[in-house]
Amino acid sequence: MPPSRHSHSSHSSHRSSHSSHSRSSHSARSSYSSSRSSSSYRSRSNSSYSYTPKFKTRSNQPRGWNASLYGQSIIYACKDHDYVYYPHSWTSDDGIDYQAGYYDEKGIYYSNVVAKDMETILTCKYCGSKMTCKWTDGMETNCPNCGSAFEIDKIDVKQNEVVRRTRRLPFFDSLISALIGIFVLVCSLPILAGIATAVMNNVSSSASRIISSTPSSVYVSEIGRTCKLDGEDYYDATTQCWFWWDDELDPPQWQYWYEGISSKYGDYGWMEYDAGEQCWYIEVNDGDWRKLMVTEEAESRLWHFKNAYTNELY
Repeated sequence: MPPSRHSHSSHSSHRSSHSSHSRSSHSARSSYSSSRSSSSYRSRSNSSYSYTPKFKTRSNQPRGWNASLYGQSIIYACKDHDYVYYPHSWTSDDGIDYQAGYYDEKGIYYSNVVAKDMETILTCKYCGSKMTCKWTDGMETNCPNCGSAFEIDKIDVKQNEVVRRTRRLPFFDSLISALIGIFVLVCSLPILAGIATAVMNNVSSSASRIISSTPSSVYVSEIGRTCKLDGEDYYDATTQCWFWWDDELDPPQWQYWYEGISSKYGDYGWMEYDAGEQCWYIEVNDGDWRKLMVTEEAESRLWHFKNAYTNELY
């Protein structure tokens, strides 16, 4: 079972401060501490990087989607449009019926979308079967169940990832920046003191609201199963995987803990899948993330959300 702490870092970012989490056992775990740490980008030599898609401005979006009941929607960032995929049809609270499928940033509907260099989910018009598809030029897609050709509404191209880069300042510039920061801090102390008092008085109730708002189960389309909340983590018994949505990372993402693989690392072992590099990273020590080397047999049971940064619960 997972260790008595969540990971406080990411292979692509590290935390500047954190609070501990604890749990008692697999079947009954104690409550976690009421706050999680803030995050900053992982340093690489003299620069820091974060890879995030640049999402287009959204308007006229479908309403009333309930992830805890229907499963997670998935956002695909592409060149022409961004698409949100909804795996089921639903009716909003104001009585509007929405179809399963894709809606772009302007709310335009597509039944099937394929994007080059990106896996999307296709639905057969005739029998309703679903399959994942990574489109390449000239590719013909047929339903694995009934053999019918998939009707594709839109062919797009994966959006190039946007690289945000922050370079460390030379020593002199850093010194000037530090002095300016100290001056601003001293001038802001009365305001900060008032804010700190208000935050401390409200932290318990705020944490309680956050924890209670977490859905008790989540549908994972990649494995075709609903996973229930086990403490603060979701658990899939078939693959012996615990996973949780870390909304304190920038960008937020899922982390995973696999019995037999992660358990080799004692109090650590939380894993992340890097879609860009198409490989797993595992935390072997506090903040020390390394590429995971596993046997083919072990790798066959590893699964992950196709888009680690956009399967948020809320």
